[in-house]
Amino acid sequence: VNKKYPWTTELHFQRQPSERCEKANFTSCPDNRCLVKAILYFYGRLTGKDLVELKWPDGVKLTDADCVKYLINLMGDMAQPMHFGTAETDMGRNITVLFRGKTTNLYDARPS
Repeated sequence: VNKKYPWTTELHFQRQPSERCEKANFTSCPDNRCLVKAILYFYGRLTGKDLVELKWPDGVKLTDADCVKYLINLMGDMAQPMHFGTAETDMGRNITVLFRGKTTNLYDARPS
């Protein structure tokens, strides 16, 4: 779905403040374009409740099937720790690690 709609990539992440080691922060979400707000949006669309407003580019029409696909995918993202990273580390992409003898970044080295 991200290849068809590349501007939806940010919906899969919930950026966290840097230098903070506490519970997840859900308050920072510009234009409701983050993981938790996206889940609320698609859930609301499927249940007929207007929970969160999320603007789409002109001409984009999502079906109920599209909403179910997004909701399933986003719920899976909730279990991925790197989807709750900081902007400074680009969710771990700016942290270099050696994984199985290969230099990569922390985001790509995580188990999928």
